[in-house]
Amino acid sequence: MAELTGDGVKYYESMELSWEATVGGNNNIELGNSDNEMYVSLEKPTFAPVVSEVHIAVLYATTANSESQVIEMLMCYFGAREVKRKGDPLSLQYYGNRPGATGKLGLIARGNADCTAWAALFVGVLGCHGISAKQVRLRSTAVIARNDKGEPSTWEIMQIKKYGLDGYPAANAPYPYELTRIGKLPGQGNTEPRVDTFSNHAIVEIDENLFFDPSYGIPYRTNRAGIINNQFIEKSVSAFGRGTRSYPGGPIWQDVVHPARYPRNDGTEIEFIN
Repeated sequence: MAELTGDGVKYYESMELSWEATVGGNNNIELGNSDNEMYVSLEKPTFAPVVSEVHIAVLYATTANSESQVIEMLMCYFGAREVKRKGDPLSLQYYGNRPGATGKLGLIARGNADCTAWAALFVGVLGCHGISAKQVRLRSTAVIARNDKGEPSTWEIMQIKKYGLDGYPAANAPYPYELTRIGKLPGQGNTEPRVDTFSNHAIVEIDENLFFDPSYGIPYRTNRAGIINNQFIEKSVSAFGRGTRSYPGGPIWQDVVHPARYPRNDGTEIEFIN
């Protein structure tokens, strides 16, 4: 039987607990003992987590004794793209072949969800250790439609790698470019996510100089300026455009398409929504 000793993150497969109760003013009524799993987090959680959040947060940050160690160990675990809920041998999926769900609890319950759910899960596992982080969203800066008040209502969509633009033509080449499918950027539990064009994308801001994209397991060790100026595009985006249509071999861009490697001359192509 294990004994609870020392500091830092720990997981005990079996811990003997003694139970007592107070009833009607009678103190310390012994109720017996039980053997339980024990999860020891770095600090008090920032919210009331569910079991699988605690399981992931503690099991894959065991031995960590600082916030930075917890963060690095959990980014490493999510970076392998084989995140598993408690008691399930199968990995949770990002736009996989299981029935899809929304939200963090939907992801845990059904095993497959979108970037919003994955960002919420990573914020949650950090929160199990008392570490504050927040979900943020990125989108293109190019407005392609406005409402009747003249306010922006639709932005260009982003094409996630790995679609190529034949030879990545010179910056002054005429539009549109034709995209060639060369595979997809692997996602959680899924080497070829079903969806790879987005109007916006959720990632996690851990601090002002560290961001993490749990959907693809990609860290960004930079500030917001670094994200929008080059890193997000360099690691994750092939192109921007106005829409896609499907054909038997896969999606193809229609209307204006331009490669992310060659930004337009009207400023930065990515912005934070929040």
